[in-house]
Amino acid sequence: MVLHGARDFRAWHPVHDMLAERLDVIAPVHPGFAGSPRAPDVETVDDLAYLYLDLIDGIGLAPVHLMGCGLGGWIAAEMAVRDCAPFASLTLVDAVGIKVSGPATADIVDVYAMAADDRNAPLWHDPATGMKRVGDPATMADGDLEIYLANEVAETLYTWKPFMHNPALRRRLHRVRVPTLVLWGDHDGVVAPDYGAAYAAAIPGARFETIADAGHLPHIERPQETAAAILRFLDRAIAA
Repeated sequence: MVLHGARDFRAWHPVHDMLAERLDVIAPVHPGFAGSPRAPDVETVDDLAYLYLDLIDGIGLAPVHLMGCGLGGWIAAEMAVRDCAPFASLTLVDAVGIKVSGPATADIVDVYAMAADDRNAPLWHDPATGMKRVGDPATMADGDLEIYLANEVAETLYTWKPFMHNPALRRRLHRVRVPTLVLWGDHDGVVAPDYGAAYAAAIPGARFETIADAGHLPHIERPQETAAAILRFLDRAIAA
């Protein structure tokens, strides 16, 4: 199960196809994203975590290899600290959700505080290539732009208070008791690799790896390298 991030314009990308060559891949869309309707009782990351735990239980998916990117990584981490029983492994790709530094230091770049023309630079190692893969809001067709803006509204609803993290999550990560990979773009300008290393350090036995020449969205910018790293990890986890 792959949980998408807030900056994934669509929920399915080439990395999903690469993983699907070896695995059955389920990629749900968070309510309010990718043109889906908002759910009236789902307003927080906490709500999303329980929504997906109920989904896994309701359709009998367990055991699941759970993967989350960005916002999806935060949701996945919240799911795992609540109940690891449904999961065979956990993969977090440039996840947000924890507080690493003190209250006066911003761990996560607030792209909404930037001018519109500057928002894309922190997301990519190569912004020109990255934007070709997800689309540039400045040139999108009206229907795609409407979805893009609705994604931003949903992201704000789920993540704004407090901004992009749960103050309690980091101290709860010791509850994660499945093989875990924390995977990071080595040029992430939204959440630096040191943040990812701190995420991994809080999870017992977690493995931390970086993807070269990738920003905040390595699964989009470097799909082959990202899929290969995930499959190597899953091979080890399955063999253990």
